[in-house]
Amino acid sequence: MQHNRRGYDDGGIALKVLADVERYGEPTATNRERLLNWCYTDAAVFRDGVQPAREICIAIYGRLLPDPDKSKSNR
Repeated sequence: MQHNRRGYDDGGIALKVLADVERYGEPTATNRERLLNWCYTDAAVFRDGVQPAREICIAIYGRLLPDPDKSKSNR
């Protein structure tokens, strides 16, 4: 998944999130946002990477967290 999205190292994001969980018990705010952005990437060429991101989110939080961009637009 390292180069699944141009300009983003999804493999690196996953490793940072998992390192945060090991160290702090949950991702830092920055890495949480990066994970959620990855979970909600919707361009067809990137969809292969979405499922692993969602699985990581579910493993950490027990559910898929809502898309932060949608909640911002509803304010």
